[in-house]
Amino acid sequence: MPAVILPLLSRFAPWILGVVLLAGLLLYGWHLEAALRAARAEVRGGQGTIARLMATNSENRAELARLTADETAWQTALTTAAAADAHGVALSQRILTAVAAAPPTQDGAVAPVLAGALSQLAAAQDGRVKP
Repeated sequence: MPAVILPLLSRFAPWILGVVLLAGLLLYGWHLEAALRAARAEVRGGQGTIARLMATNSENRAELARLTADETAWQTALTTAAAADAHGVALSQRILTAVAAAPPTQDGAVAPVLAGALSQLAAAQDGRVKP
């Protein structure tokens, strides 16, 4: 039996080998085509993700700019309030020091030092309140 098959096999071996090789190449080509389709689908999905992330990044940058502007405004307001407070404290200290240093002769039913303190307060308020 091998004597009959061996001559046929050696005669058709290149053809069989060629068919098997061609089938393998076709299967490999189909595999590569499927892998390419899957890769392209992943790229499209990745591009969508990138677009969403870029939109989110733009929104975050706008919010950061708004928050930075808010922080600057708050820092300015804080500095202004601290300066006004320091000015008020210094003025109060000067008035209290003047009252404490007043001689006893200026004390009375209505102390002249009180009138001076009220005048200073009025001057500090730009004359909006008359004593």
